[in-house]
Amino acid sequence: MLMLSVGTMLGCSTVAPQPEMPAEMIPAAKITRRPPPPATPEPTVEQEEILARAVWISAGLKGRKTASGQIYVPDALTAWSQDIPFGQKVCVRNLRTDAEVLVYINDRGRGGKGVYLGLSESAARKISMLKEGVADVALVLVADKPVQCDGRQVEPGLVATPKTARVKVSLDPVKLAQSAADGGRP
Repeated sequence: MLMLSVGTMLGCSTVAPQPEMPAEMIPAAKITRRPPPPATPEPTVEQEEILARAVWISAGLKGRKTASGQIYVPDALTAWSQDIPFGQKVCVRNLRTDAEVLVYINDRGRGGKGVYLGLSESAARKISMLKEGVADVALVLVADKPVQCDGRQVEPGLVATPKTARVKVSLDPVKLAQSAADGGRP
């Protein structure tokens, strides 16, 4: 009898393990289910709009060399910016008229307090800002995926300028939006 009690005390029992019960048979109070892991969202690249103020560049500068090495032509759809890379395509929308124009950056400049972008005369005409001389605009960089601009789809890529390959500037939308909010001042 002493051996039987020693065997029981040491954990040698003859009780068989209980089979798992189907969840339907377990009372609701005893069911504890873990929530499924959250689904990993597909990464998406949103086209960030940068709100800024734009001016247009006088035709009086026609024929002068731009910072990218190109000659300024008022009829070309070009623009200057403090920190958008040379050759970068930008869709510019006038917030008052909703008119859009596709330009590329080929110069650097400053247009006064709060100004972030300078448009060529032709680009300014397309978005109806010649008379006012200044306009609040929304910019979309055509950097990672196609963008609808001025009624057509624009593919990403740089426009070749003499300095396109030599200039490395960040396209971080947060930094560019902050720079636009500061009027292009670092």
